Amino acid sequence: MRRWPRSLQRAIARAVGRLAIWRRGPSPLPRTSISPIDAIPLLGYHLDDAVRAGRIRVRPGLARLTGSGAAFVDGSTGTYDAILLATGYRHELAALGPLVRTDPTGHALRHDRVTSRDHEGLWFVGHNHDATGGLSNIARDAGAVAAAIAGYLRQTA
Repeated sequence: MRRWPRSLQRAIARAVGRLAIWRRGPSPLPRTSISPIDAIPLLGYHLDDAVRAGRIRVRPGLARLTGSGAAFVDGSTGTYDAILLATGYRHELAALGPLVRTDPTGHALRHDRVTSRDHEGLWFVGHNHDATGGLSNIARDAGAVAAAIAGYLRQTA
């Protein structure tokens, strides 16, 4: 679509958005301020389905981690078995403060591609950049993190 005029891109994006809402209802996720023609869209409905089913809770921005969970920018707190900090296309590790050391580019320090140097049970997806591109690195990291989490859970069970 990038080669088409912006007005046509916007019209197609609006039509696809209306069709998705008509078929599935409005998304339970907060709307982004970024136009779908200016960003890589979320593909698939697994996340929407998990949020609707209550398997995943969406919370506002992370302010800090607590001894048993997290505190959020709206003042709420919670206790969690697992926290997934989805920062979009930015590092956004400031909320973790001194808990996670970073390199000069803002990436978390890791033993390997994904495992935190600072905390057992903490992994990072998308903190690797090379010539293969962002989505390729994210796919590779996601598989490595899934395997690491499975191993961690077997070890701690």
